[in-house]
Amino acid sequence: MGRGILLILLGIAALVFAVLQGRTSRAQRDLVERGTAATGRVSKVYEQRRSTLKICYSFPVNDTTVWIEDRRALSGEGLRPGDSIPVWYDSRDPQRCVSGAELREGGPASSTATGIGVGALMILLGVLSIGWVLKRDGRPILST
Repeated sequence: MGRGILLILLGIAALVFAVLQGRTSRAQRDLVERGTAATGRVSKVYEQRRSTLKICYSFPVNDTTVWIEDRRALSGEGLRPGDSIPVWYDSRDPQRCVSGAELREGGPASSTATGIGVGALMILLGVLSIGWVLKRDGRPILST
């Protein structure tokens, strides 16, 4: 029964993670569609752990320069300091921005759907596992 409960909890965690990832992706898409476009300049590119690229960049807003540090680059292979990158930002809060290197190629929607599917499958397996244990022990699964 403990394994079933663990599967259910892991399934719930996967669902929460998928929903949060979907929100982040939607916020990024909204910035690209409705935000102000600028050309940024990469100031630093480094690998954090296990091939996770992090970038630092800056972009002009009116008469100032906005500096962004330590953003995860999802499509930043081949980026070098000094390279230009597209940036979209909220004109009311320029720190709320996204660069072209941070956007997920091909589909945040597909990764969200995959996460939801995996979470739902884990919950189903957990419920089936608990039901099998209860049935094996001779306890009623559903009582009226």
